[in-house]
Amino acid sequence: MKYQNGHFYLAKLPIVKSDSSGESKGYIISGRKLKLEELNFALFDNISFSDVENKHYNINFISSYLDNIKIALLHNEENLINYIDFFNKNNTFKLSIKTVDKREIYQKGKKNILFFNLIISILFVILIYILFSYMQYQQKLNKKLQIEVEKEIKKQREQEQLLIQQSKLAAMGEMIGNIAHQWRQPLNALGLVMQNIQFAYQIGELDNNFMNKAVEKTNTLTTNMSKTIDDFRNFFKPNKTKSYFKINETIEKTIFLLESTFEHYNIKIQRDLAEDIELFGFSSEFSQSILNILSNAKDALIETTLENKKIVVKSYKKNETAIIEIEDNAGGIEDKIKNKIFEPYFTTKEEGKGTGIGLYMTKTIIENSMYGKLEVENTKDGAKFIIKLPITKE
Repeated sequence: MKYQNGHFYLAKLPIVKSDSSGESKGYIISGRKLKLEELNFALFDNISFSDVENKHYNINFISSYLDNIKIALLHNEENLINYIDFFNKNNTFKLSIKTVDKREIYQKGKKNILFFNLIISILFVILIYILFSYMQYQQKLNKKLQIEVEKEIKKQREQEQLLIQQSKLAAMGEMIGNIAHQWRQPLNALGLVMQNIQFAYQIGELDNNFMNKAVEKTNTLTTNMSKTIDDFRNFFKPNKTKSYFKINETIEKTIFLLESTFEHYNIKIQRDLAEDIELFGFSSEFSQSILNILSNAKDALIETTLENKKIVVKSYKKNETAIIEIEDNAGGIEDKIKNKIFEPYFTTKEEGKGTGIGLYMTKTIIENSMYGKLEVENTKDGAKFIIKLPITKE
């Protein structure tokens, strides 16, 4: 027996009535406190317990007190019961000890484990629910954001188209001047044809052959003038769909619109166009970008007193990138405004002569619509605009 950290050797004997009835009148319990060194530890080495109910062990051991011990272990969900019987050699003396340990710790631990598992399960279910709700929320949020992004992209695209049209309308006055320059020569030619007809009539040489040649020449001139109008009209027409177009061909068409104006101001255009490169995008917007840069170069050259005014247009392919360079010899851009020229409504021209959206729209078209890059740098003689466009499929 263990009591208050002490070990005791106990004997419990019944007091039997003297009438031999066998009835017990009480018990005598005697014993003494033991020291651990008095015990034969071989005894404890031989004792083992099993979790199998009602399993008994008969163990022989050497003891200065008892010669035989019998141990029985019973257990259930609530109790652990130990029966320890001590015998002497002749089995004439028997000492029985029964210990009952309430399995409170086991039961409590079991309940705690069940409660803990229940809490963990509930928390796990809550966590799953939270994760599921969060995923559902993220999906709804992503869908909402996607819709908003698509709306903003569409809105931005519409605004860009509006600005492009505004930029074209702002340049319409200049375009009318370009048309006038384009028409000046054929109109003079038409005037000469009419004068020739009148002169031939006066001298009596106006015959069918002369009239046929005059009409043929007149038709040629008017056809070219009509074509000029179509070219300018197509330039101002909004381009809603992307398509494949050739860079050099578009550059040539754009230069044609300004060529007469360049001739009027004695500005030479030099072309250094490599193999024609095909891109997928808005050809009209690309043409607008080239025209804006050429017009800016023309305006810068007009303000100079140079005799040899020129613009060099160069195109080439580098890796999977199409590069277009437009360089003038107008003296370059001042460093203090170099970073501002692409800002909206920034212009160095006098009031009423510039809107300040030309280069801004050019940068917007190149970088937002065509996913390219527009840069500017000063050279020895002037400024160079560099357009870099990725060569991608549809």
